[in-house]
Amino acid sequence: MESVNVELCTKSANNKKIRNILGMNNSPRIKSNAKIPLEKEYFEKLRIKCVRHHDAAIENPSFELIDIHRIFPFAHLDENDDRNYFFDQTDDYLALIADTDIELEFRLGETIDHSFCARLIQPWEDINKWARVCKKIIDHYKKSEKCGLKLNLTRVCVWEEPDNHRLFAGDVYQYCALFSAVYKLVKKEYPDISVGGPALMGNIDFLKIFIETAIKNDTVPDFISFNVYTRSIDYMARAVRERSEILNSFGLYDTKLEISEWHLGPLDWKLNDNALIEGFDNAKSAAYCTYSLTALQDEERVETAFYYAWATSIWSVSYVNNLAFTLRPAYYGLLLFQRLGAECADRVDLNFDECANVKFLAGKTTDGKTRLLISCYEKEETEFKIKIGKSDATLYFVTDEECNTEIGKYLKSDESGNVVVYHKCENGVYLLEF
Repeated sequence: MESVNVELCTKSANNKKIRNILGMNNSPRIKSNAKIPLEKEYFEKLRIKCVRHHDAAIENPSFELIDIHRIFPFAHLDENDDRNYFFDQTDDYLALIADTDIELEFRLGETIDHSFCARLIQPWEDINKWARVCKKIIDHYKKSEKCGLKLNLTRVCVWEEPDNHRLFAGDVYQYCALFSAVYKLVKKEYPDISVGGPALMGNIDFLKIFIETAIKNDTVPDFISFNVYTRSIDYMARAVRERSEILNSFGLYDTKLEISEWHLGPLDWKLNDNALIEGFDNAKSAAYCTYSLTALQDEERVETAFYYAWATSIWSVSYVNNLAFTLRPAYYGLLLFQRLGAECADRVDLNFDECANVKFLAGKTTDGKTRLLISCYEKEETEFKIKIGKSDATLYFVTDEECNTEIGKYLKSDESGNVVVYHKCENGVYLLEF
């Protein structure tokens, strides 16, 4: 068994802060009224920074939510006439996150279209009219007197995966025209709203053309978004650095980055492939989440939006079957991470033995407690000998064998001021508090 020594320094990590970088795709559903209180409770416990809504109609079948064609269903009608908009159900949906500090990013676009018709993902012939419709939607949710909701709408994302033929039937230049038209209208009235996109699958050539065109049009995005599905635990951080270098090469040093969708991959969407679904119902998904979020703490221009909330698919944080409601391991991993990400401001330096497939993150709470998060992804059996001094500690964890995120397991330090955390499974997340 590998043995790893870990020692926490007495001072914070060069005045570094732990950032809450966790966002979520979609909020509690309105599909089932009976489950709303429970979903709201679990949602609020994650203390996410920002919520965006993509594929909300998939999580809430039979409801007309979020998508442009669902709010403004007939493109030939007068976009200036409020009677031609159907806001009611989206209002009901967004009411579940109203009166909170959670930032709202409104995704202007459409849900994925798996049909052969691609009718709903065609760019409009009149791009300026489409932009005016988008602006009316933003008006509705930015001005509380229109929708009756107090929403913290801070960001707008123009479309989703325009480099994916199932989400956009146009080309890169048509997308650039859409973005430019929306950007100018929104920024004119709401300069405080961040406007970004394109939430790409990963097409770097598309990204470079988009940035070049945005600079020419004087519509430089406030943030660049992209999606990541992979099982390579170091890929997310590498992808951020690659896109940071691209932005810097254009002189866009202040443009933020957002990973607008992320989860276990790989990028091979054969849903009957066991290699794809493996890991979602065990601690692998939890370890992937916490390891990746830890790695991104050093990438200061990035935030993330986990995909996604409550639907019954493998991507969700819960499994719903008839009346049963079960949280998946990924939820518990995110919950443990947020005990640092949302509750620890000051980051603590660590000295530790180098070990593959392990990430450490430590911080201090406002009441003086120290928390250490250990993420083990596809890691052989390991003992972590952690020097904490003469103190008792509480251990919370998610492993393939057991999930303990609420009550905790109490540990006493030995004569040398060490406690030992044993990692016995292939994947595990451990939170030590003392």
